[in-house]
Amino acid sequence: MVLLTIIYESGLDIAPNIQDVVKILKNKDINLGICESQNNNTHFIKIMCDDKIYSESLVERVNYYISNCIYDILISFVCEDDIYKFILDNYFFFNEDEIREVEKQIINILKYNKSLKEDADIYYENRKNHILLKIKSCLEENRQINIDGYITFRLKELMVDIEEISNKVAENYMIEREYNEFIKLLKYFVDIQESKIDKINIIISKEGTYDVKDDKGNSILNTFVADILENEFNDPSINTEDIIISGLITNVPNSIIIHGSSYCFNKEFIETIKNVFTYRVEVCDGCDLCNGKPLIFST
Repeated sequence: MVLLTIIYESGLDIAPNIQDVVKILKNKDINLGICESQNNNTHFIKIMCDDKIYSESLVERVNYYISNCIYDILISFVCEDDIYKFILDNYFFFNEDEIREVEKQIINILKYNKSLKEDADIYYENRKNHILLKIKSCLEENRQINIDGYITFRLKELMVDIEEISNKVAENYMIEREYNEFIKLLKYFVDIQESKIDKINIIISKEGTYDVKDDKGNSILNTFVADILENEFNDPSINTEDIIISGLITNVPNSIIIHGSSYCFNKEFIETIKNVFTYRVEVCDGCDLCNGKPLIFST
């Protein structure tokens, strides 16, 4: 019984991809056959199974794997030219190196699966799944697909998702670029300032709250707050993390020890301190302060 027919022109060579799918299913104890034929420049591949093993669940599995196979082909087709042109047209303020870097990131996202660590990763996977569902829906409706016809008539529909992914990547690239430029500026400011305090301990509680102590064990967080108010930075959007970073930049300590970093809800806060103060920063995760116990400071 024919499960699916795939049609394509000589410019494409997708037979190896289909054979890989058949091998994957064979490893799962599902034996399928392939029947290939050609009429002039048009190729036909029929994926077949024995009538005895036919079921709707089998059709579902075949459609799933073939959808992924066709997705890879379409993405390779798009990546040849369309993504570069999209970035060039919509982000004309990028230089050539930046365009190529963003293009590379987009292609990596479209072509490869990655662990879902950030919100952006989830967004990308959702968009990719949306593309796959459109391809799979086409297979379910017709039990056959003409790859060249799909590229001609349906690719524009898929480009909506691809362009949304591209916009998100470009947006994140700009945010990261601005962040790196900001860090570079802060590092320069820190490097030219004299240190006003020798050592600062940043203590993060199990609840994620912060305290800042000097090398005598005195809390100086309120001093940081007072400095902010004195300089008229009375911005309601400023949070404790902003106050701490501002205080560190003002005082430029020779040594910054971060205690209880594993309790920090905002890992970017710690990374910012490490990026700005580099060799001055030590992350401690084992002393009494890290475990919420009082520590006797030297006098």
